[in-house]
Amino acid sequence: MFFRYYDWTFIIIIPAVLFAFYAQSRVRSSFKKYQKYIAKRDIQREK
Repeated sequence: MFFRYYDWTFIIIIPAVLFAFYAQSRVRSSFKKYQKYIAKRDIQREK
């Protein structure tokens, strides 16, 4: 019964969604890591 409504595009979509979650977690962790540093460009503007 399940295979009657099964769409084969899930084979492509599921790995893509998993990769998107992985990439988002990497971006979030990098942003947290470098959030405490001030960019050189911002320091020059303040002077």
